[in-house]
Amino acid sequence: TDDFVRSGSNLKLKRMKSIFDGATISYGRYDRLSGKLTVLPEGRTILRLGHAPIIVLRVSVVSAAKKMTSFPVDISLTPAPDFFRLFSFKNGLLSPVDASKFKFNLTHISVGGLTLEESGNYQLQARNCFGTGSKTIKIRVQAPTTLLPPFFPNDPIPVNCNNSLVIRCRASGYPAPRIAWVYTGSPDVSTWTNASDDGFRVTNESVLTFRHVDRYDGVNSDYTCVAYNDVGNDTNQTFRLNVSCTPGFCSLNAVEISNDTIVARIDPPRIDGGKPVHRYRVRIGSQEKFVDKFNENKSITFDNLEPGSSHELLCAAYNKFGSGPVKITQNDTKNHPRQAKAEDALVVVDCNRVTLSYVVSGDDGSPVLAYEFLYGPSPDNLTRSALVSVPDKPNKIENLKSNQEYSWKIRARNEFGWGEYSRVAEFHTEECSTPTKGGGQEGGLRGGSVSGSQTV
Repeated sequence: TDDFVRSGSNLKLKRMKSIFDGATISYGRYDRLSGKLTVLPEGRTILRLGHAPIIVLRVSVVSAAKKMTSFPVDISLTPAPDFFRLFSFKNGLLSPVDASKFKFNLTHISVGGLTLEESGNYQLQARNCFGTGSKTIKIRVQAPTTLLPPFFPNDPIPVNCNNSLVIRCRASGYPAPRIAWVYTGSPDVSTWTNASDDGFRVTNESVLTFRHVDRYDGVNSDYTCVAYNDVGNDTNQTFRLNVSCTPGFCSLNAVEISNDTIVARIDPPRIDGGKPVHRYRVRIGSQEKFVDKFNENKSITFDNLEPGSSHELLCAAYNKFGSGPVKITQNDTKNHPRQAKAEDALVVVDCNRVTLSYVVSGDDGSPVLAYEFLYGPSPDNLTRSALVSVPDKPNKIENLKSNQEYSWKIRARNEFGWGEYSRVAEFHTEECSTPTKGGGQEGGLRGGSVSGSQTV
């Protein structure tokens, strides 16, 4: 009665001091007077003492290869379990593992045939007549490296010149894969590697960075990402670049400049981008022209420009990949001399000769280098000319007809060319009292220190 307590029709075990495994308990009617116990037919039972299995794992993380990998386990034998099972534990759900992938005895568990994707938490369960015991274990599956889909799926990778480029190489496996780059391109590249561990498998990512791609990075250049660990063979992937390079700068250089015209030539680019230049786009002011490759050494004339103004000269070269950068230069059109005025000239008539003095400056301060005189018997018949190369000296036209009306006009030249003719003016020769020298040939031009004069 010290070991049991009665509660209604139930008999509860109060303590286990004198109870042992296999003890027999009998119960029935008890006669207080005679002290006899009449055992009822159903009132005999045998006590079994024990508990649910207790699982003790000596490791918390197991590295499993494709073949069977064993690790030790301690399980209480009170009594020995009669059922073992391994469950995968993902997303809060337990799923039984195929029995072909694990083996169990009372001291070891063997796991094998798992894939890298099956790495994760697992629950080991053991059951006996007293209940079920469980323990969670983390299993990391050893696997050779596997390259994950590349950041650039295209091969070769399209890229434009002077752009930056990043190529990512990602590999998974356990143990953690190591990544190396092998390349034969520009040394102007850098790499960095970053490993991430989600608790069950390691993913490595390595980045190859091009700061400024040029066309040589895509010529006979392979960039190979090699991933490896201690399990299995190395894996690699090769990347190639398809570099599109437009030409470099071309220049439009003025070789001749007048007041309203610029004659220019193309200075081809030093870099053609790997593909030949086939045409140029040139522009001065609002005038734009396209020049093919075969005419790049020929002069290009832009006329009807505003005199004395600054003009931008633009040039761009084209190849298969498109237009190169535009280069702009500046040039100013020049001013011819101001229009000469015949009425401002100093005209001195002496019999059949005339002395002319005339000086005019260019609008931009360029001095006059020469004058040209046209004269004749009428404004519509100015056929005779006289060129004066020293304009600051008086110049004479001799052997004219005496007592004759003449029409004439004048124009000036500076370093930028000839200006416009003046309006037509007149002078009248006098009647000479004595015969003239020179045999009557009309139209000689003379003057102090005159050079380049001609006689008509």
